[in-house]
Amino acid sequence: MDADESLTAWMVLDERAQPVGHFDLTVVDRIARLGRVVIDPAQRGRGLGRELVGLTVQTARALGADELRLNVIADNHPAVRTYEGAGFRSLPQSARPDVRSMTLALH
Repeated sequence: MDADESLTAWMVLDERAQPVGHFDLTVVDRIARLGRVVIDPAQRGRGLGRELVGLTVQTARALGADELRLNVIADNHPAVRTYEGAGFRSLPQSARPDVRSMTLALH
């Protein structure tokens, strides 16, 4: 599969259909990779990160993934807590010391 064909991008809208977040997923060989997770800075602190992560999990499952992986800046503590709260666990290796690799089994 061509990498471009495996990439999907999603925008999260609020109740007024205004964009408040974004994420993208790439699924290859039943492994989804979560990237470019963004919450509008004006909307932070309202639990949207938790909701967005829940949506990414549902979307990855719907796209046929068995596992969801991501990288997060290691000192982005709010994001790390959000991912851990959703059940992600840290992988022992990372390509960079300032980045934390995490995974979640979807089955």
